[in-house]
Order: sequence, then structure tokens, then C-alpha cells
Amino acid sequence: MARPRVVQPLLLISAAIMAVSGTGGSLARFAYIRQEPEWPPEIAGSVHDASWPDFLEFMTRNNITWLARSGGHGYSPTLRTIQNAVMVNMENFRYASINSDLSVSIGSGATFQDMIDAVGGAGRELRATGASLGGGVGRLQGKYGITSDSIRRVRMALWNGTIVEASDDINQDLFWGVRGAGQNFGIVIETTFETYPASDGGMHYNVDMTFSGESLETVIDTINSLIPDMDPALAIITLFTIDADSLEAIVALGLVYAGSEVGGRRYAQLFAPFSRTFNESLIPWVDLPSQSAGGGVAANCQTGLRHNMYSLASRDLPTSTYREIYDSFSELIVAYPGLNRSIVLIETFGQEGVSALPNDYSAFPHRGEIHNLVVLEMVYTDDTVADVADDFAHGWRDVLAQPENSGYDRLVVYQNYGHDDEPLSALYGYDEWRHERLSSLKRSYDPKGHFNGYHAIPIDSADWS
Repeated sequence: MARPRVVQPLLLISAAIMAVSGTGGSLARFAYIRQEPEWPPEIAGSVHDASWPDFLEFMTRNNITWLARSGGHGYSPTLRTIQNAVMVNMENFRYASINSDLSVSIGSGATFQDMIDAVGGAGRELRATGASLGGGVGRLQGKYGITSDSIRRVRMALWNGTIVEASDDINQDLFWGVRGAGQNFGIVIETTFETYPASDGGMHYNVDMTFSGESLETVIDTINSLIPDMDPALAIITLFTIDADSLEAIVALGLVYAGSEVGGRRYAQLFAPFSRTFNESLIPWVDLPSQSAGGGVAANCQTGLRHNMYSLASRDLPTSTYREIYDSFSELIVAYPGLNRSIVLIETFGQEGVSALPNDYSAFPHRGEIHNLVVLEMVYTDDTVADVADDFAHGWRDVLAQPENSGYDRLVVYQNYGHDDEPLSALYGYDEWRHERLSSLKRSYDPKGHFNGYHAIPIDSADWS
């Protein structure tokens, strides 16, 4: 199929943006979306806050679709619904600044590293990632809750160009919805987060270990023993990964403790006797994203790779099932070496900070249901293995979703890790009151469905799956 290509709208959009752009202020840049691995060259034009109404009115009047792009991170296949569109590149909103109350205001073009450099430089830390609109899980959630729990204010452009703020004091309904379903309502321009005093002088205990496949059951059993009352400062990332030279499947485990070295080593020693390699260190909080878990998670964020990801939340990690997955994964890579950068990822984070807030605190629906996040991420460059990769990840996701494996009677999926085949209730919650509240917000803030590219909330609450 020939890629979509429309030349004239590009020229019209460029001219319109140039006409409404003033000088000064934060700028957004625009590019035309094509279905290609690399983003195309950007076209001329810019817009600042005062110009959003003109720009979005022009787009709406000419029935032109758009998509805002921040750091470029997002795997959801639902994005394929956006075709022949204009990309709003937010890179000129790239800033992170500490406020007088030690909160941090982050422009939507800022990278995660921009944020942690600013916060860490102020002797603070923050449970935050670019995934805050879907909730934001991570290593510090046991202490501070998920990312979106730390949001204190957002500034957004709505479909008609109106600039609004949302917080506990204004547009409280939108503020509720942005924290867990935020991709559905507008273009976020700026987010202000609460920050927290740095743990142990900003240093975190980190240990990276590898294990042979024979130790898999012991690794899983040890993790299971920690889950019921998991220390809020403890975070564990487990990977089934591949040695690139031998194509041997191995188990890699990254343990981070946001507390004293003595406290972290106490947990590391539970795994040490049967580890094949054991590398411990103290890492500044600002370096955790690039250095923890052996840098393996960060390495998969490089551009130019195909990613196909299925996931689910799981209360339990039954050892016999994960043995089957591990063996199946090993066999897959032997048969299809082009998939050797693929991983099976298990994120096990503390729950205390997440469960400290009531279930209706925000649109994030999974408090008490995210003990483990399991991700089957197929990574490749050769599309001839695409179908095989999809069959493996999809099939095992369905196996893991069975109640005897997940511990839940229904599929539970963290929205940022969603594919496109789950019922929406798996992402946004099964309670009817959630459906009604989210659909009401959609009708109020995006009545024409301009922000339907990322797990779209239906306008009518009767259309929930």
C-alpha cells in the first residue's frame, strides 16, 4: 500500500501557522505524519499560547487530523488510526524549572532526563515519567504513589484552541480525568509536580544480577515471598532476555532500594546465593533510568526498532507458568534469531503509596491491582518475523490473563502498556460509575473526538466494552 501523501494541505497548514504566529512565547513545531520508521523533516511554522485558537480552529475547519508528539515514546497500536495528519511537535516546550515551593513545572516537550536533572539538582526526587497521563507506575510508587498522584496542576489546549488549567482548585473534573486517561481531552502544554526530599542524599542502592534458567523457579519464589507486604522503598525489575552472542535465554534482575545501603543489601542477599553475576553499586537518583537493570530497559528505547507489546497486571507469579513462558521464549529465539532483542519483563513495585489514596482519587483505576506488571515485548527490525512475534506475545498474554495465573477474575491492563485488543474496561476500570464519568468528560472536553488516537474513551457510556 502506498503511504499517505497529501502535499497541498502541508502548504496551507504551513502558511496558516506562519500567519497566526507572533514573536516570543513557547513555540510548537509541526510536521506531516507518514507511516515510516523515522519522522519526516519538519515544515516551517510555529505557534505560541496566544495562537492555539487560530491554529486549532484552522485544523478543525479544514477537517485536518493532528497528533501531539512529546518525546516520541508510545507503543499503542491504536495510534494507527491517525492517518494523513499533522504532527504537533512539542519540542520547543522543552523546559523543567523548580518553583519557589519546590514543585517542578515541566513543559510537554521535556524529556525524562530534563526533568530529573532539574529535580535532582535541587536535592529532590520525584516519582515521575512521561507516562503520567496514563497513571505513571515506577520504582518510587511504594513511597509516593504513581506519577499522576504527584501532579498538582496541568495546562492544556483543548480541541478548539482554548487554554485551560486543571487542578484541585479549578476544573476539578478534568483534573480527575487527566490523571489516568489524560490523552483523551487535549494537548498538555505544562504539568506541575510535587517533589520530595531525596532519599539518603540522593543515592539509591542498586544491584544487577543474572541467573541461569535453572534458577528461574527460585528467583520467582523469592519475588513472590516479598510481594504481600513489599517494602515501599524496594523495586524489582526481572527480565527474560537473550545473550546476543550465544542466543541463550537468561534471567536478569535489577533491584533498586530507595533507602540505606544496608536495607537494600538485605534484600539483595536473598537472591545472591544462586546468581551467576552480582554487581552492586550506589547510584544517584538522576542516573537510575540509564544505569539500573543493567541499562537494558533504556536500551530498548532507541529508535529504528519495531516494538509489539502485550501486557497485563498480575497479583501472582505462578512458577510453573513462568517456567513454561521462559522455555517457550528460549525456543522462539532459537527458531527466529531476529527476535533476539525481545524481552519478557516483570515489574514488581511497592504498593503502599499507591494504596494510600482512595480508589476514586483519579481516573487511574488499578489501586491494589498492580503488584506485578508483566510485559511481553517483541523487538525486531525484519518484518518477516512480525506475525510470529505477535502470535507469541498475544498468546502468552491470554494465558497469563487466566484467573489461575493472574489472580484476577478479569483482565487488568495498565493503560500506558495497552495494546488495542483489550476491552476498554481493562484499561480504565470495570465500574460503571467510571464509564459514566469518563464519557461525560469526553463529551465536555472533546465532543468531536479529536483526541481519539490513544485508547479512545467513548462519548456514550453505553459503548464501553
